[in-house]
Amino acid sequence: MEGILTQTQLLKEDLEKMGCANVNYLPGCRPLPAMTLVPKNRSEKMRLVYLGHITRLKGPLILLNALKTSSELCDVQVTCDFYGPIHEEIQNEFLAELNSSPNANYCGIAKAGTGPQLISQYDALVLPTYYDTEGHPGVLIAAMHAGVPVISTQVRTLPELIENGSNGLLVPTQNSHALANAIVQLARDPDMRRKMGEANLHKGQEFRADTVVAKLLKIVFPDFSFVRKPN
Repeated sequence: MEGILTQTQLLKEDLEKMGCANVNYLPGCRPLPAMTLVPKNRSEKMRLVYLGHITRLKGPLILLNALKTSSELCDVQVTCDFYGPIHEEIQNEFLAELNSSPNANYCGIAKAGTGPQLISQYDALVLPTYYDTEGHPGVLIAAMHAGVPVISTQVRTLPELIENGSNGLLVPTQNSHALANAIVQLARDPDMRRKMGEANLHKGQEFRADTVVAKLLKIVFPDFSFVRKPN
């Protein structure tokens, strides 16, 4: 091949260790949507959102356990809305746990293309995945474009997107207690949420579709000059 494009830095490094030459990192991306960022209410309450397939390896059961623990540890009210198709392999267990969690709600399947605007209504996005083939989850890029901090896990390539303590918090996989502590930490510190949201909005510039397409064109046509139109 004249060249190989990888979505993650981790895959690029792995291929180079195997002796592959001319490997280029081209990150996952999303179009920057036309949207109005929703001002956050700094009241004594934190609203979380889970957006994605509700399947075991994405960690929704771990999140439900963490929500129960966080309600015991924190004097700030924490709620979480779940959006996404519920997979059959987890359906009965998920719904049973959901029914026993007064601070959690299932809100159905979000309309395609509305992710950033939906996420912008919340204080933080939670993705406690331990899926062992994670690349760059689109929902994390949507959270960047929404200017909302992320609580996620230290699995595979997610540290390429979320810098712990900067634009979000990363916890060990399959650890509901660590996840609960991260939730409590953000719930008690609205100023931290604001700063992380701003950092995530800035980080999201790397994952804009127009930015990534311009990088792709430069890789494919290195001798041609492309000029991006201003926003």
